[in-house]
Amino acid sequence: MPLRLTLLFICLTVANLPAATYVTENKVAIDRCASAWFIKRFVDSDADFAFFSQGQTPPAGIGFGFYGATYFNKGRDCTFTALVRAFDKSNVPALRQINDLAND
Repeated sequence: MPLRLTLLFICLTVANLPAATYVTENKVAIDRCASAWFIKRFVDSDADFAFFSQGQTPPAGIGFGFYGATYFNKGRDCTFTALVRAFDKSNVPALRQINDLAND
């Protein structure tokens, strides 16, 4: 399959995917709020969110902001930083300011 058709196929396939469900703990924290905003704004505008209490088994979905999640604190960086890096948005100036708040 020529490259142009392959890229078109990939774009059409991704465009038809259902919205993903992102999962995090139900404790309110600036890092989790900033991370959820980032996901809706830069990753998946149709994203759904599911929440669980600490000690419960997380529901199925893409985890963020809790130990063992796909996106979680790495070293001294918060979950928001992990997401910004994972989706290559470190060059967006406003995100650096939000990152400073989320890491405080």
